[in-house]
Amino acid sequence: MEEALQKSEALLNETQRITKAGGWEYDPEKKKITWTDEVYNIYEVPKDFDPNNIDKDIEFYSPEERLLIKNAFNKAVTEGEPYDLELKFSPARGQHLWVRTIGKPVIQDGKIVRVIGNIMDITQRKLAEEELRLANRDYSP
Repeated sequence: MEEALQKSEALLNETQRITKAGGWEYDPEKKKITWTDEVYNIYEVPKDFDPNNIDKDIEFYSPEERLLIKNAFNKAVTEGEPYDLELKFSPARGQHLWVRTIGKPVIQDGKIVRVIGNIMDITQRKLAEEELRLANRDYSP
C-alpha cells in the first residue's frame, strides 16, 4: 500500500509540473496554509518559504491587483464566497507571469472548515490571446 501511495503522489506531482498548476489548502481555524510542490515552483521560492504570511504571499501579485486577490481570499475565508481570477504575477526571480487562481470554501454544518484552491501559470495562453487580438486588429477593415 505504501508503494501505491508513493506512485500516486509521484503521478500527482508530475501532472502538476506538466500543467503548471499547484494546489493549496487553508485551514481558517489554525490559520495555516499548505502548498503542493508546484505552488512553490510557480512562486519560485524554496520549500523552506513559509506560505502562512498571506500578506507576503499577496506581494507576488501586481500592485494594482493585490487588493483584488486579498479581498477575494478574505471573502472565501469569512463569507464562503468562491473566486476564480486571472491576475498578473511576479514570482521571486522577477519575471512577469499571468496566473489563474481559484479558491473554493468547504462548508460543513454551516461553518467554513477550509478553503481549497489552485494556482496555474497561464502566461502562454494570455500571450497567445494577445497575439490573436493584435492580428485581428491588423486585419480588421
